[in-house]
Amino acid sequence: MNNDNKLPHWADILATSVFGYLRQKNLTHLSLIGLWIDDNKNPSVIRKIVTFELLVKALKKIGMNALNPHICFIGAPESDELHCKNIVTKLSSFISPESTSNYELNDAIIIKFNNDENCQHIIEQNNTILLPDVQVRIKGLDPKNSTLPIHAILDCFETDLIRWLISHQSLRTSITFHFDEEITKLYKLFDENEARYYEQMPNENADLPYENIAYKYSYIHDSLPPSKPFRPDFLKLATLLQMYDLDISSAYAYHIHLLKNDLDKSCFSKRSEKIYNWLRSFAPVTCKFSVNKHPIEISLNEKELSFMKNVFNFIKSYEDEVEFEDLDEIGKRFEMFSKEKGLDFSHAKTVLYRHLISKNEGPTFSSFVKYLDRNKLLMLLRK
Repeated sequence: MNNDNKLPHWADILATSVFGYLRQKNLTHLSLIGLWIDDNKNPSVIRKIVTFELLVKALKKIGMNALNPHICFIGAPESDELHCKNIVTKLSSFISPESTSNYELNDAIIIKFNNDENCQHIIEQNNTILLPDVQVRIKGLDPKNSTLPIHAILDCFETDLIRWLISHQSLRTSITFHFDEEITKLYKLFDENEARYYEQMPNENADLPYENIAYKYSYIHDSLPPSKPFRPDFLKLATLLQMYDLDISSAYAYHIHLLKNDLDKSCFSKRSEKIYNWLRSFAPVTCKFSVNKHPIEISLNEKELSFMKNVFNFIKSYEDEVEFEDLDEIGKRFEMFSKEKGLDFSHAKTVLYRHLISKNEGPTFSSFVKYLDRNKLLMLLRK
């Protein structure tokens, strides 16, 4: 186990400070704790809600088991009420969406975030606890996109990942949601952390503080799954969905043998939905492609034409083995094949991509061999 996992989590430290203040003020008997939010459009509201969730969970761990969490969006016009409830519904299974009404909080512990940059510690005012403000950055989101960043985050990021990302960073550290190709790295980091947690493997890089504790905190309810849920790799599933014209049901059918229980099915559905949203509305052009419907005429020199005829025959002879090989192995085979035929592999891939997706680059060619319908693949490559 990593030494970093012996560190106390920031939520535990924060809860201890809050509990000390409440005990000093004789307020530990209060069962209502409310989050006060006066800006419901800024993406930082997501981090505030999750921080509030983690604080409540940590307070319950140290004895305040009866806490009933509520969120109060202050100053939000009635037209924004649905917007506010949607934020809570999409983000939290811990807080009821009905808790967003502007009701009296006189008998509650009230949590606010202080936007004063000089606020270094918890500040107490009567029943109100002021926390340092939290920062959220957005990268790779097209400024021409009319979707509010807060909705873009909820559309493209799984709630488990959102909580994990917020959980493993201290309040003073800014977090960034990426909508360019970097989004795949965020999902990969989460998946790797989850795998290490269940396999009890150390993190050789140790670049995430107290990562196992942070992972446990990403589950608001106490019961973690008994075994690691199946989560398809983000990049591979994004590639597969585009080969299937964004048809989630076809991607589901491809993975059905890997989905052992309801949790696996739920995780697959959630991830495929997030990837679908990302591809439809937010992904940069460099991350998107569409498989050609029909063969297209492309001007080829003699060496390229010979290569295309050979690759067609190679795939036909190879098709029975593809199912049992991973993408790396398929890629190595085709790299060796292109060299044997006298064509540099990068040049060979460009020729193949032009036939398949009318672009000079795209996902690994082995993805097309592995995922694309074999008859369609051969139809597009036939010369």
